[in-house]
Amino acid sequence: MGSLEARDCTVTYRLGGRELAKAFVHRDLDGLHTELALEQRIATVTVSADAPAPKEPV
Repeated sequence: MGSLEARDCTVTYRLGGRELAKAFVHRDLDGLHTELALEQRIATVTVSADAPAPKEPV
């Protein structure tokens, strides 16, 4: 979205229709909105009560 030549764009990386990453060129506000949305998605992920606990580092 935008113009790479004008150095004002958003590049979205997808695999199998799933959004994996975004890169922003001179679009700071878009980057902040995307970061907030990602943090909100991460915060809503819950771990199943019967899932094994993560192993502690050695």
